[in-house]
Amino acid sequence: MSLTVALASSSAYALECSREDEFAADKSVDHLSSWKDIYSAYKRFKHCDDGAISEGYSDGVAKIMANHWTGLRKARPLIQADPAFELWIIHHLDETDTNDDLVKIDRLSRTACPKGIQEFCEKIHAHMEEAECPRDFPAGVGCQAKINHP
Repeated sequence: MSLTVALASSSAYALECSREDEFAADKSVDHLSSWKDIYSAYKRFKHCDDGAISEGYSDGVAKIMANHWTGLRKARPLIQADPAFELWIIHHLDETDTNDDLVKIDRLSRTACPKGIQEFCEKIHAHMEEAECPRDFPAGVGCQAKINHP
């Protein structure tokens, strides 16, 4: 387990996820259409970041990065104000995301980093090199080989 994953795992948050929070967190994953939405869900429900909720957050993070890459600079002030958010974002680029999204995000992090967030892009790429296989990878194919050769 990498340091990033260990720091961002749900066990790092002391608050217990009540049934009400779990229900609200589960509903929040359907409304992750901007970095503001993602940050709001992170702030309100990071203590519920497990199982299906975690997968929903991973999907939301990956989709926004893959489909609205230039908007990534909107995450910058949120990360500057709350550095743990950066770890949380990177943690959610994981094996539950599609190969297509991960390959695209990795390529963009290397070739089209928005101005002012180069260090963040480098962290994304470094994470991708260490990432586990997405669920749609063919058996026996190394993830690094796929991600590094789009």
